Amino acid sequence: MPRGLFGRRSCTGLAATTLALLALAGSAGATGAEDHGQYIALGDSISAGNGASTVFKRWVQLYYGYLESNGSGVTDLLNPSYAGATSTDLRNQELGPAVGAIGASSDTKAITIDIGINDVHSDLNCPTANASTCPLAGNLRFILDALNTALANDPGAETVQVMQYYNSDVGTPSESATRLMLLGSDLRVDCSGTGAALGLNDLIHCIGIEKGATTVDVLPIFDAAGQAYIAADHMHPNDAGHLAIANAFGGAATPTAPPPPPSALTLRATKPKLSRATAGKRFTAWMLVTNADTGQGVKGRVTCQGKLSGKSRAATSHSSSSSGRTTCTWQMRAGVHNKRFTGSITARFQGAKVSRSFATKVR
Repeated sequence: MPRGLFGRRSCTGLAATTLALLALAGSAGATGAEDHGQYIALGDSISAGNGASTVFKRWVQLYYGYLESNGSGVTDLLNPSYAGATSTDLRNQELGPAVGAIGASSDTKAITIDIGINDVHSDLNCPTANASTCPLAGNLRFILDALNTALANDPGAETVQVMQYYNSDVGTPSESATRLMLLGSDLRVDCSGTGAALGLNDLIHCIGIEKGATTVDVLPIFDAAGQAYIAADHMHPNDAGHLAIANAFGGAATPTAPPPPPSALTLRATKPKLSRATAGKRFTAWMLVTNADTGQGVKGRVTCQGKLSGKSRAATSHSSSSSGRTTCTWQMRAGVHNKRFTGSITARFQGAKVSRSFATKVR
């Protein structure tokens, strides 16, 4: 893997994405944890989907589709991952929204993490992943501890999975150098190793196990495929690589497309029928309100407005029945013979409304 950011960071995109996803998580949780299971993906450009041709070919989306369809109860996805993120970025910017979402009323079912490659590529404190100045190990422990603390108060069971990195330079002259960076001087993942024997994947694997997470090793899968799983940028997974990562985490399926929004409801109302308006007595106006598509009566919310000789007159009562009969009643004052009374009846139902006006003379 060439030195440099593993993908580019977009602060504007991060802010917009995080706010949108938090709003979604909040609205999803509002109806209750029994209705919503949540999958949270944290990480860098790989979890953000770089290299995939479409959003539905990204491994997080494919894995979300699998969780959504396999009976796990997952219905919602929160993914604040972004290109260029280091473990410090995840700790300072992605972790807060994740912990907040876990604390909401949705039931968190799964969390996935891929982080660390940008520490050794862009953090000057990380000449190697195991350097004493490198914050990766401390950050990863902090992140997993914070997630475990939040999950302890979350209903139901959860899985936390952490990815070990593939060698994007497999089959190239840089393959050996990148393998050394990932696996350390002993070229294998070994939690008993120390010093130079500890590579990036050693730290991810050993700290993940230490904190009760499940580690996912995609290195052998990508090694077997050579460059067939690497995108044209020679860094990120292509569509096949994203699919392979999703399968390594447990499965892959295209997420279920959301149902089309329901067609707007239209209400229909008859011309108001009026009782005789008589001074000192009650006056009633009513109309029949129906669903324009089905013709069935609609029992909705009623608003009545009335004016006597141009001055507002509040209704004394109103009602709506399942037959669609929508009624407003006013009390006519005594001594208002031959005055003009005007009014309107408005019915509202499931976001739709219909109004009818009328006029009459008080006898």
